[in-house]
This record gives sequence, structure tokens and C-alpha cells, in this order.
Amino acid sequence: MTSYFPQWVQDLNTALSLFGVAITTAGFVLTLYVTYQVSHIRKHYLARGRLPDVIKDIEKIGSTLSAHLDDWPKNERDFAGQLQLANPLLMTASKMVKRADGLEARRLAQRLAKSKKSSQGSKTIDEAWALYYEMQKTVIALKQVEKNMNWE
Repeated sequence: MTSYFPQWVQDLNTALSLFGVAITTAGFVLTLYVTYQVSHIRKHYLARGRLPDVIKDIEKIGSTLSAHLDDWPKNERDFAGQLQLANPLLMTASKMVKRADGLEARRLAQRLAKSKKSSQGSKTIDEAWALYYEMQKTVIALKQVEKNMNWE
């Protein structure tokens, strides 16, 4: 089949087509990179904005737990209920921070979930104090993460 265009026009057409494919591919890769970066930045600022509120809520539950421990046999069910309220807050906090930083919160949330399934609220006073101290330790770790975020 003969062409009505000279060879240099056909070569230019081929070169421009290949250039267009390269630019389109580079644009797609750049779009993926920007999407990843925006997602990362969004997660970071969500954590900076929401993490202090979540920590305060966990601290409130911790002070309620402390009050329930003072009158243990009477408030055993209330203690268990407060622990179950803390569980979703701990999971939320662990999702807001980097994987290593959220490890304490994730472990405590998993322990609370197992505790709910296994004992159905029948804990000894020693187990209750251990859970309370672990929650306090988790709050301290989350506060340190929050302070670190202020420097990023």
C-alpha cells in the first residue's frame, strides 16, 4: 500500500505517537505518586487533629476505672463495661498512628476483646488493676506519639 505522505512525515507521526505514550505513562505514574502522598498527608493531619481528643476520652475512661477499683466487688460490672467502651477508642488511636507507635494500643484492645470473650466480666481485683495499669501505660505512650507529631 502506497502512502500519500512522504517518509519523513510518517516517521514524525511514529515518533510523536511514541512520545505521547511515554508522556501518558509518566503522567499516570505521577498521578499514583501524588495520590499516595495526599493520602499520607491526610492521615498525618487527621491524627494530629483527632488523636488528642481520643487520648482525652481514654483518660476519662481510665479515671472512671480507677473510681470503680476503689469499690471493687460492687462496681465489677461497671468496670467491665468501661473496658468495653475503651476498646474502640484504642483501636481508633492505633489506626491513626504509625504501626510501631500504635502497638501498645492495639495489644491492649486485643487483650480487652479476649477478656470480654473469655471471662464475661468475672475478673479478680489483681487482673483489674493490671488492665488499669496497662491502660495508663498505653495513654502515656500515645501522649508521647502526640508530642512527636508536633515536631514532624
